[in-house]
Amino acid sequence: MHSRVVDTQPSEVAELRSALERDGYFIRSDAVPQELVAALRESLTRLLEPEGRPGESIFETITRLHRGGDQTLYRLHELSNKLTAMNSLREACATWARAVLGPGRLLVDVNSHVIFSIPEDERSQWSWHQESTYDVFKGAGINFCLPVFEPATRENGTMSLLKGSHKLGPLPYDKHRPPNGSTTLLPRGVDRIAAAHEEVHFLAEPGDLIGFDRDLVHRSNPNRSPRPRVTAVVQFAVIERIPESLQNPY
Repeated sequence: MHSRVVDTQPSEVAELRSALERDGYFIRSDAVPQELVAALRESLTRLLEPEGRPGESIFETITRLHRGGDQTLYRLHELSNKLTAMNSLREACATWARAVLGPGRLLVDVNSHVIFSIPEDERSQWSWHQESTYDVFKGAGINFCLPVFEPATRENGTMSLLKGSHKLGPLPYDKHRPPNGSTTLLPRGVDRIAAAHEEVHFLAEPGDLIGFDRDLVHRSNPNRSPRPRVTAVVQFAVIERIPESLQNPY
């Protein structure tokens, strides 16, 4: 099923590995088989159908549930980690992870899920942060993101990153949580860091993939489009021993 990943030329893998080390990320077009993305779309659509109203599109359902304060979307976010469609997507991403990180690395799934970015709603945004500060696995590993339903664009608030900021390593942070929003571990002095690094936006079609270092500073942006943006996230950490605790460190 993942032959396109397996058959990737060694020269391309070397280029992706160099980009990851140099810039903290790489973007690969058509990296995930379309049938895997379609399977995830179908699973999400089937789960949201009972929540819809007559004549309502899935995008309208997502927006209404979020703005109405309903917890259904949060439960779907949590459930998405357990979908068999997510298992297949995770395996495809694991193949890329093994290719660019090198063979023999022991990977654990830190958190694979879908996230929803709602039009004109700051609660569904994430400010600048590093994934490595949210768990006990430190910095080694790689994260992946890809759009599920529609392209990721500047208009619909696609993620942006600070090129090369992974070289700063894990940074001290302050917890920031807007009313009814998600907690962001905001790096201290982030304005200075942002001024010193080029900001790059992830512009992609479903099936395109961004892989990035867990220490890379990145964020989501305001969704100015009329429809929600749905993103699949797969996060791998490299481990060598069982952590003393799996509780969040913040």
